[in-house]
Amino acid sequence: MLLSMWMIANRLSSFDLQIHIKNDARPVLKSPRLAYATDCVMVYPDGNDVVYIHEDDTIRVKNISLTMGFELIQSVFDFYDEWLNTLRNNLRGGNYERIINSSWMIFHNPLVLLNGQFQVLAMSDQYVDGEMDEEWRYLSHNHYVSFESIKLRRKHRTQAPEEVKPCYYLKSENNYLHYNSLSCVIWAKDRIYGRIIVLEKERYLNTGDAQLLTILADELKTTLTEYNSAADDDAKHIDFFSNILEGKGVDENCQKLILKLWNWRLDDRYCLFYLRFRNAEDKMIAGPMGDVLRRQFPDCCVIRKESAFYIIQNITRAPLEITKGRLCGIAKEQNLFLSESLAFPMLDAIPYLKDQAAYAMDNGRKTEPDPADGCYLFETYATDCFIERIALKDIFFGVHPVALDLWIRSHTTRHNPFKTYLCYLENNRSLVRTADKLFIHRNTLVYRLQKIEDHISLDRENYRDVDYLKLSMNILALIERRIDLPPDRKMNSEEFLPYVLARMQQWDKKVKDERYS
Repeated sequence: MLLSMWMIANRLSSFDLQIHIKNDARPVLKSPRLAYATDCVMVYPDGNDVVYIHEDDTIRVKNISLTMGFELIQSVFDFYDEWLNTLRNNLRGGNYERIINSSWMIFHNPLVLLNGQFQVLAMSDQYVDGEMDEEWRYLSHNHYVSFESIKLRRKHRTQAPEEVKPCYYLKSENNYLHYNSLSCVIWAKDRIYGRIIVLEKERYLNTGDAQLLTILADELKTTLTEYNSAADDDAKHIDFFSNILEGKGVDENCQKLILKLWNWRLDDRYCLFYLRFRNAEDKMIAGPMGDVLRRQFPDCCVIRKESAFYIIQNITRAPLEITKGRLCGIAKEQNLFLSESLAFPMLDAIPYLKDQAAYAMDNGRKTEPDPADGCYLFETYATDCFIERIALKDIFFGVHPVALDLWIRSHTTRHNPFKTYLCYLENNRSLVRTADKLFIHRNTLVYRLQKIEDHISLDRENYRDVDYLKLSMNILALIERRIDLPPDRKMNSEEFLPYVLARMQQWDKKVKDERYS
């Protein structure tokens, strides 16, 4: 095993040393020599000390004889050779715990080995939770990296010096990650298969640690590539469902095979959930988030599209309530938007369910930034969706005359009878619930309703007419939102309707252009 002067100095750190080593000292040293030899460490006495030298780099060990000094550095080479041989033997058996624990003698610091999905494969067992930080406790109990750690590492990491790539150094700036750390990514076939992290707890990390970490990563590459091979099969499944999601054609034989593997049928009932980040800076953890979602919902198909996720659930095979409850918890914990489509007994309905979930989220965010149960339901906005399938101007002229009159009065006078009466109808004409929604006293509501009904002609026992009025008022409320009509702005009665018609014409043209673009 080829060593660098830094690697030798790290092994001798318990001795009284004087070190003068360049940061870019490379691992090229084959053995110690008493005379100069290419790519070897020369050992010579200097008074009561022994000096190890290569090029301009020196390590001085104080108060030691030449014989002892030579045996000491030879033992360093032997130690690293033995470690590498032990490492390779443990790799053949896939014993990651032994690999990490034997490597503690190399780094004298805590180590963690992760696979490509941020799952813990092994951690140093020389430490207990009370000795370490919050993230170490999380790793030991949950066996996965926390999202908090991922975000902090990606935000604060810095590139290590050029000579020790592909390592990254993270300087801790908070209590959650208490220790500075050095991490090395295990790459193969343009893909990340794992990570090794060493924490700066017992001694400071240096170039030699980065070099050893890189060697360890190279040795682990082959076995971790095999370990993650199952993920390639998952990717094929995701490609199939991604085509289904986009409404693209799929190979019939492939469809039969994958549905058989999933134990799904074409006529099972399907539902779709849509997850999206609230904050732009959180999008950097989209990759790890996808891995976590696939682990936590093995019976669902999780598809990532840029920084959003679609979760297809077969509710014939697994209960919807459990999945929804867990997704609501994740959305709240990780600050995500969540929406849900209707359920439909047909796999080919997935593209339409996708549109439903997206519609629910886009419209829900405008009126309710934080839904009560943590999820925007399409059924809440289904009426708006139906209405929008028709040009606003075409439907506007068919609204109930009472609804139109209340709406015009609300925008041309100082009163707002439209809001009061719509709330009253949507709460099934319950005085108590309507008063609570409007934050007014029940008697105040009764007075307002009496004033409204004195000016309108409506048979409240004619349910068809009441339903027509309620639908018309919802249509006008939707038009108000679509054309960005200021709710508090009062306009002249003569200019109000022409203004509304012009704005609706602009909206209909915009929708038509987007539909055919």
